[in-house]
Amino acid sequence: MLPQLEDRYVHGLINKSVQGFLISNHGNDAWAEIARMANLPPQGFESMLIYPDSMTNKVLDAACTYVGCTRASLMEDIGVFLVTHPDLEAVRRLMRFGGPTFEDFVLSLDEVHDRACLAVPELTLPKISLNDTGVGQYVITTQWQMVGAISLVSGVLRAMADDYGALVVLDVGPHLHSDGGIMETLSVFIAEPEFAAGRSFSLAERSA
Repeated sequence: MLPQLEDRYVHGLINKSVQGFLISNHGNDAWAEIARMANLPPQGFESMLIYPDSMTNKVLDAACTYVGCTRASLMEDIGVFLVTHPDLEAVRRLMRFGGPTFEDFVLSLDEVHDRACLAVPELTLPKISLNDTGVGQYVITTQWQMVGAISLVSGVLRAMADDYGALVVLDVGPHLHSDGGIMETLSVFIAEPEFAAGRSFSLAERSA
């Protein structure tokens, strides 16, 4: 029987994504040193296991120290990586199913948590809520057990804006501690929905 996951554990799929980003962007030697700094075995994480969030925090802190960046910057880069890396095309396709325009995609964000839990019940993604504050303007709120969820979302949004060809202004707000975890906010302003030509996308998979 799995332990109660809420606000205590992080699924291996998330940890493995962090590891994949660090290896892809900084190399295997960098990952080995980051793992050593975090007291983690060099082979890293297993995708289908769960880990205490303290272990994930140690890896993120060690990565920030090694790379010389902030948690926010690291998480945003991971968000971009998840959407743009060629080996993760399935993630990009999943995001594009949010709708034919970038605004449609933004409006679908608050459904991500529940959809992910249906696919992998043990997966604890940040809870996302969306507030429409005007024409083309939204405030996204995340709730998670660790700081940086909103920066991850910001990275995904930046990458997806380029994918759709939209001109978007993003502004991350401060984080607040609450009974349900850490709450963070992101202001989104869609300045030009069709600013540039987006990447090609088809609902049908291309045949080999």
